[in-house]
This record gives sequence, C-alpha cells and structure tokens, in this order.
Amino acid sequence: MIDNFSALARLGGMSHFPSDPYKMGAANRDLEEEALGWVVRLSSGEVTAEERKEFGSWSEDRDNALAYERATRLWAGLGPILEEQEEAGWPNAVSPGVPALLPAPEPLPAVAGVSRSPSRWRIAGIAASLALAILPAVQYVRVWQYDHVSGSSVQAGLALPDGSKIAMGPDTAISTDFNNGARHVSLARGEVYFDVRHDPAHPFVVSSGDGVVRVLGTAFTVRRRDDDSVIVTVTRGRVQVTSGARTEVLTPDRQISFDYRGLGALRAVDASVATAWMRGRLIMENRPLGEVLSELDRYDSGKIVLLNSEAAQRRINAVIDLERTDGWLSALASSQGLTLTRIGPLKILR
Repeated sequence: MIDNFSALARLGGMSHFPSDPYKMGAANRDLEEEALGWVVRLSSGEVTAEERKEFGSWSEDRDNALAYERATRLWAGLGPILEEQEEAGWPNAVSPGVPALLPAPEPLPAVAGVSRSPSRWRIAGIAASLALAILPAVQYVRVWQYDHVSGSSVQAGLALPDGSKIAMGPDTAISTDFNNGARHVSLARGEVYFDVRHDPAHPFVVSSGDGVVRVLGTAFTVRRRDDDSVIVTVTRGRVQVTSGARTEVLTPDRQISFDYRGLGALRAVDASVATAWMRGRLIMENRPLGEVLSELDRYDSGKIVLLNSEAAQRRINAVIDLERTDGWLSALASSQGLTLTRIGPLKILR
C-alpha cells in the first residue's frame, strides 16, 4: 500500500514539493502540475498543519483555485479507467502490484467566485509498473507459467531449440514444446514474429485462441488481441491456418484473422507495414485516433488515456518512432487541439 509522501510523489511524477515553483517565483511554473501535485499531497493522509496553511495561501489565488478544481475532476475521472486496469492487470507490466486506494484530497477553502461542491470518490492507485508489492498468485498468472514473457519493449533475436528465430512484441507470453521431435508454440497473449527453420519431417505448429497455424519453413507473425481474436500475417513462404472446419493457405503479404466464430476473410496487406514494430516503428494508415493510441499503448511502459470521445473517432495516418513516443504524443496533442497531461506513468490526452 502507498503510505508515505515519497511514494505518492513518485506516483504523481513530482520531483519537488507541490508549492515550490510558485514559492520560488518561477517564471515558467506549470500551474496544472502544481495543482496535480497538491491533489496527490492532499490525498496522502499525511498533510501537516503547516502544509494545510500553505495550501490555503496558495489556493487564495483564483487561477490556482480553478486549476485545483480541474485537477480534482481529472483525478476523479480517471477512477473508472484505473479500476479497469486494476482488474485486468496493467497492460504492459510484467509484475502487477497490489492496488492502493487513495482518499479524496481535502476541499479548497472558500474562494470568491469559485463554486464548491463536496466530492465523494476514491480511486484505484497507480500500481502495476510502479508496484510496491507483488502478489505471487497474479505473478504466476502473468509470468511464471510461461516459458517466455516480454515486458513493455520488443525482444528480438530469440532462438528456439530447433534453431528457429522469434521476435516478441510487448506484453507477450508463450509456452513451447520441443520434446520428442515436436515443434509447438502456444501464444497466450501478445504478438510473435516467427522465422521458422525448414524441417519437412517436423511441421512447426503455433496454437492460439480458436485456431492453429502449421508451417514447414517460413516467416510470419501471429498476434492475439485482448478480445482473444488472432491475426496471422505472412512475410515469406506459405502458412496453413485452421479454425473450426475451415482451412486457408496464406502466401506473402496475406493476412487472416479468426476467433470463436472461425476464420475471417483473407486480406491483402503490406507485410512490411504490419511488422514495422520489429524495426522500431509503428505505422498506422487511416485509422481512428483512439485505435492508434490503443496500439501505441502496447509499447508504452505506462498508460496512455484519451478522454475525448470526439477526437477518438478522427482518422489519422501515423508513423511513430517507438523510441520517441513522448515527442510524438506532444506533437499529436498540438496538431489535434488536445491537452497532454502527465501524472507519473499516466499520459492523459483531453
């Protein structure tokens, strides 16, 4: 549990006491960051009388008071999102942690022209990648039961026992069976690129969700999405995909998906675009912004949140350098008329 100010400060992304910039008369002070800093501090349950007095002085300024109101609404609005992450496990965290509930910050003193309404809410604390404790049972479910697990970055150049090569996308988990001549990989979550060593006597099999992929020697990707649907994309050779009673053979630049209903339609794609993540790029063409950010979120060590339903539907093209996602998000916010706020591992667009 989060029970001290230093931990809360790390969660809030604060490197200083909330009031330091204004107290020092900094010309480039970030009012929104100050206000969020006070929200974190006043949620800690460890506020001293001196700090309450300082907060009272700070909040007498109308701009400060309004910024604090905005910060508390933002913090409260994140509650459902963080609770979903608590239930599902932080998407890119290899080590989920014990969630901590933070009480609401103290209300502002009365300020002329600023309306007050009592707030009753508590939110799930940001655990996951900043976990302060580990639940062994959760750790087993997410990590220990699998042979290979990746974190929030791509793992390339991995060798399987038969000499085949694989690259694992973020938050990917696989189990393998190469005993007695078998060549079998089970994909539990995430995405894997396979460059399979040719061996006619021993077919290479990948099972995931409601389907099976069989090959002799080829290169392809298999991605299992959060809804348990699976996408197979071929870059070289031929791949046989079976789901239910139907089987399709894929050649290069072809893609197919399947779920509990069986195989979908065979599609022509640019496999180099679909596998750009292996080269440190994410390429999205004419996709809704919400979908682009959801995809980018897989490669981010924290959590990207879009709190603008209208913006989520805007269709964009994007080529994102996965080593410079923060810069891309800042440029995106500017070009789309959005505000980007960072709270520790959270990156909030609104």
